[in-house]
Amino acid sequence: MAHPIAASLFYSKVPLTQPLTWRGEQKDQREAAIVQLNWDNGEVSWGEIAPLPGFSKESLQQAIDSARYHLRALLDQTNHVAPEPSVAFGIDCALQSIDIAAEPSQRAMLLQGEPAEILEKIELMPKLPRCIKLKVSRAPLPQEIKLLEAIQAQMPVTQIRLDANQGWKFEDALSFFRGINAEQLSFIEEPCDTLAATVCLGASGCPVALDEHLQDEMFTPTAFEGLRALVIKPTLVGSLARCQQLVDWAKQHKISVVVSASYESSLGTSQLAALAQRWAPSEIPGLDTLHYLQPHALPDTAGQNLPSHWQPLWQS
Repeated sequence: MAHPIAASLFYSKVPLTQPLTWRGEQKDQREAAIVQLNWDNGEVSWGEIAPLPGFSKESLQQAIDSARYHLRALLDQTNHVAPEPSVAFGIDCALQSIDIAAEPSQRAMLLQGEPAEILEKIELMPKLPRCIKLKVSRAPLPQEIKLLEAIQAQMPVTQIRLDANQGWKFEDALSFFRGINAEQLSFIEEPCDTLAATVCLGASGCPVALDEHLQDEMFTPTAFEGLRALVIKPTLVGSLARCQQLVDWAKQHKISVVVSASYESSLGTSQLAALAQRWAPSEIPGLDTLHYLQPHALPDTAGQNLPSHWQPLWQS
């Protein structure tokens, strides 16, 4: 059995195609730390540690400090799972040599921005996607209902996933659901500001999915009426073992699993595609955030030619 004999960390910085705001923090580039493990059989593996500003509890610097500690412990064979989700995920991907060249056969197209921009983007599409994801709870209800109606008129057979990021009170969520044509609706992701309100919305006939709640390591899912999917963002959930627990629970309760990205680079997104194929091969993953990063390179599989946007940070 192969064992890691050396570890390195690299700083990665990729410009975004447009400035993005994550919970009040505007960014024009995506920063991360890349884990490289060298093995005693000559192989090299990688993982990406990419805390998402405004969503991750840990900053990138905190993640880097933790990664140094846990990689030293790993090489000393005293390793334990890092408490920071992004660190646990990145190190696990390197440890399990998750494929960095996997490509999803399909992905849910992420639509965000001003309504006119969204509709123009749809008009210019040469081919309509099977599935889209639209952010909601960001504008007055009538405006968002009108936008969804316009999207449905242009995409009459496309599956639609909505994501409210816990942005509605129960009354607003119910008003929205009752005001739309729900025939194309797969689910609304985390519609309400409390789990109890989301459960009530599900009981009212609205299909819902859990996302943010899964990022609490102490949270144990409970099946309830209307729960259609678990949306798993490994960078925010943590170790592959924790993700696997959620996948196993979902399969046991016949609930869908959607593997979703958190604006990782090509390396992390490829690994998410590989995990999506492992955990939920029949579901369209949510990996379209990569389109918001400027094109950038991957390392070669032998680790001889590293991307120019990687800068050495630490090595064992």
